[in-house]
Amino acid sequence: CNYIWRGESMAAQRHILTCFQALRSGNPNDIMRAEAEMKRLSNQEGYCVALATIFGDRKADFAFRQLAGVTLKNQIKNRWDRSAKHFSGKEITEAEKCRIRKGLPSLLDEPIQLLRTAAAMSIAAIGEFDFPEKWPGLLKLLLKGLHKRDKPNLVQ
Repeated sequence: CNYIWRGESMAAQRHILTCFQALRSGNPNDIMRAEAEMKRLSNQEGYCVALATIFGDRKADFAFRQLAGVTLKNQIKNRWDRSAKHFSGKEITEAEKCRIRKGLPSLLDEPIQLLRTAAAMSIAAIGEFDFPEKWPGLLKLLLKGLHKRDKPNLVQ
């Protein structure tokens, strides 16, 4: 699967960012509409990859990246697998899962600790469902990070 997130549906990303702006607006009506729209979007294919794209964009606003990372982590916990304790909505597609598994580890060298932690928590949540059967390379990937001395942020 292709894990490059840049170039994903820019319209979907812009739509999510518009919702994020409304969530931060302080206007109760805007917040309610944005929450409803985010809930609607959460069941659409491509939503989690769009969140991951925003989360991974180091040029994007920190607050939006953080919101995308936390939202992605929650989507993973609740929609990655039907066996999830609090499964709700529609399961994330295998194509999206593959792309997220391939791209998310690159965020482990994120210089901002809060974002790096969100990436690590998302990877841990995926590992709970997918390791070792669907993500056999996870342990090797994490161990490789321990040995990289040129990237001090890679392992917390």
